Amino acid sequence: MSDEFDYTDRDYELEEPLAANLMLDAETRIWKLELQGPAAMILFFLLDHSESSITNKLWTEAKFDQMMKFDLGELNDDA
Repeated sequence: MSDEFDYTDRDYELEEPLAANLMLDAETRIWKLELQGPAAMILFFLLDHSESSITNKLWTEAKFDQMMKFDLGELNDDA
């Protein structure tokens, strides 16, 4: 018995890769996240906590929104 797995000997199709879209409405700061793919891939994508992950991006944006909420005022270059 071999420990190697034969990737070419499959009797089923591989599932489509993950597709993700993250969009921001700059005026309202409302985010829209669309994910499409197998459940396991979506779960991995959402639980990933690496530096370039969606979770890290949203965490950074949430901190920015929170700072703006607490009286930092409007950003005005003319003042």
